[in-house]
This record gives sequence, structure tokens and C-alpha cells, in this order.
Amino acid sequence: MEETGWTVSILAPRSLLDRPVRTALVAGGGMLLLLMLLLGLLMQRRRHYLERIALDSQARQQLELRVQERTQDLERLNSRLKQEVLEREQAQQELVQAQDELVQASKLSALGTMSASISHELNQPLAAIRNYADNAGVLLDHGRHDDARANLKLISQLTERMASIIAHLRAFARRDRHAPESVALQPAIDDALALLAKRRQAMQVELIRDMPDATLWVQAGETRLRQVLGNLLANALDALSEVPQPRRLWLSAELTAEGVDLHLRDNGPGFSQEALQRAREPFFTTKTSAQGLGLGLAICDTLMRALGGELLFANHPGGGAQLTLRLRAAAQGIKTQSPEDFVV
Repeated sequence: MEETGWTVSILAPRSLLDRPVRTALVAGGGMLLLLMLLLGLLMQRRRHYLERIALDSQARQQLELRVQERTQDLERLNSRLKQEVLEREQAQQELVQAQDELVQASKLSALGTMSASISHELNQPLAAIRNYADNAGVLLDHGRHDDARANLKLISQLTERMASIIAHLRAFARRDRHAPESVALQPAIDDALALLAKRRQAMQVELIRDMPDATLWVQAGETRLRQVLGNLLANALDALSEVPQPRRLWLSAELTAEGVDLHLRDNGPGFSQEALQRAREPFFTTKTSAQGLGLGLAICDTLMRALGGELLFANHPGGGAQLTLRLRAAAQGIKTQSPEDFVV
């Protein structure tokens, strides 16, 4: 105490001093613990935030990788599809070419089977021409000019006959060069019959025709229609070779609402049930391998569908097979001859 110069010491129990100290220590410790908890919470949230950012980045990278892989897969698939399309287009072109070559090969095969009769048809007028020419020389030496002129006229007629035979042969063998056109049906039938006339006569097959007087015009390719008719007539003769006399072949045509129906019937054995179901299949045949490959009817069916028509197979109630060609009717046209037909 400064006023008196005394020093006064007040003694108190220790417990009174320890209580405030402990309280302050507890309060400070609690505050420190709270601060540490807050700091730990903030650190944990920051760590979770960084982990989430890392996961998002990883997910984004994986997504980009998957997108890139998927894009590459799609590009490879697209490339493969393009290649398959190109291969299919090429295969389609090869198939069309093969069908065309098959049609042509069938025509040449048919020509081969008819070569003997064609050779006979040409040898007869050639021998006659040689005889008439020799006789004409003798007649001229004797001054019989009128008789020689008559021989020369006969020679001219025989050369016309030979030219007609060759024209039928060339028209049958050559390829079509034009789109479907108006074709006269009766002349096409006559051409097909002319190529098989010698064989039909040798087999003594009676031909019964029931055709309208007016010319029937159909939409077709002329040489392809001749090929169909030639194949069908040849098949009919093959069927008739299995039966005894009398052998008959009927040809009839009628106008319908859809176009023209041409019926070809024979009195042969007819179609079996299997043949009716499989007649359009290539290489199906009831003949031996030496008699045929089973392509004729299949090619005829293909050609008819290409011409917009239809080929129907059936057995006639009176016996034998009946085939019906359904062709589209066409406006009347002009029947022209190819320059090739005039070459002898």
C-alpha cells in the first residue's frame, strides 16, 4: 500500500484459484477443438471436392475414349457395309451377265441340236442348184434358152429358200439389242416352227393351229420371243417322242383383258406332280443328261418375266401337257428385218 508503505498479503484457499484457471483452460481447449474440427471438416470437404473433380475428369476421359472407340467401330462398320454393297453390286452384275451368257449358251446348245436338220435343209437345195446349173449349161449348149432360163429361175427360188433358212437361224442365234417392242406373234411362231419343221415331219407330228386371222401384236423382244417359242416347241417334240402315233401338237391364241394368251398343247405323257412344282428350277429335268441340262423351261420362264409376261404349266384335261404364254398386248407395229437377215 503506497500511502502507508505497508505490504499486505491476503491468503486464500488454492481451490479458489484453480477453478477459474481450469475453466479458462477448458474453454480454450474447447475453442481449439472446435477450430480443429472445423478445419478438419473443411479439409475433408476440400478432399471430397478434389476427388469428385478427379472422378469427373476420369469419367470424361473414359467417355471420350468410348466415344472414340465407338466412332472407330462405326467407321469400320460403315467401311465394311460399303465394301459389302460394292461386292453385292458386283455380284449382281456378274449374275446378270451370267444369266445373259446362260441364255446365249442355251440358244447355241439348241442350235447345236438342230444342226443336223439345218444341214439337211441346206444340202437339199445346194444339190438341186448344182444339178440345175449343170443342166442349164447343157441346155445353153443346145440352144434351149427358155429351158435354161427356167432352170435359172428355179435356182433363184432355191437360193431364196436357203436365205430364209439362214435368216431364221441367224435371227434365233443373235442377241437382242433393243428394249421390248411391238412384235407380230404369228410370224414369230412361223419362224420357230420353220426351225423344227424337219424334225416335226420326221416324227409325223400333226400340227393343229387355231389362230386368229388378224395379226396379234405383243410387247416382247423379237429374238427372245423366238427363243421361248423354239424351246417350248422343242420340249413338246421331246415329249411326243415318248408316245406312239398319233402325235398331235395344238397351237391356239386368244385376246384377254390383260393381253394375249398363247396355248401350246401336246398329247404326250404330260407333267408329273414334281415336274409341275419344279419346272422353273434351273437344271431340273426328267430327261437324261445326254438329252438336256434342264435349263430350257427355266430360261423361258426368266425371259417371259423379263418381257413382263408369264409362263404357266398345266396338264390338259384331255391328256398331255399344256403351256400358256401370257404376253402384254402392244400397238400395231411394223415388222422389220435386220440387215443381218439379208446376208446369205
